[in-house]
Amino acid sequence: MITVVSTGYACRTKPVCLMSVQRQRGVEVEHVYQEAAMQVPSKCTLDNLKEAISKLPKDRIVAWVDGDDWLADRDCLSKVQSLYDHRPETWCSWGSYMCSNGEPGISGPYASLAYRKEPWLASHLKTFRAGLFQRAASRLEDLKGAATDMLVMLPMLEMSGREHGVYVQDLLYIYHQPSAADPKRRARELEAEAVIRAQTPFEPLKDL
Repeated sequence: MITVVSTGYACRTKPVCLMSVQRQRGVEVEHVYQEAAMQVPSKCTLDNLKEAISKLPKDRIVAWVDGDDWLADRDCLSKVQSLYDHRPETWCSWGSYMCSNGEPGISGPYASLAYRKEPWLASHLKTFRAGLFQRAASRLEDLKGAATDMLVMLPMLEMSGREHGVYVQDLLYIYHQPSAADPKRRARELEAEAVIRAQTPFEPLKDL
């Protein structure tokens, strides 16, 4: 069983996201799609992740698919399941994706374990054991809704270390490329990234 967690904003690509998860084959899938535009009061992405994952069994595989993005083909999640089945020491994985305009993504393997000093590479598709997220969640605080990917993934990479974190080279994910960049949003992202990189790294875990 894989639980897919998504937060969406009633964007035009929502049906593509939903269909891409529904059409997965070779694996049992639960899709938790949280419609952010309808939440009163509104919740940040981190709040939604905590709500969706907090009560899952700690060995459950979670795939984080943004509500405006989609899985690349029908076998993406079966590939994820196969990774965790054949490499049971895996606690988290990341990569690989392509932008909807055809540009390649930026995910890749890390050169060192100093993740906060390395270029950001732990991008889509992001998957992890629910127990790993649960161990990190109580220490994570939202930074004005910015850089949530980095806020969540860096601690899980640090807790996993080289043995339990895996980069996936296969194309699994399509990132919906906005038609125009928002300079104010990008400024908030950069500010949040600087704060996250300056935080104390999490200690590696011996077990979940």
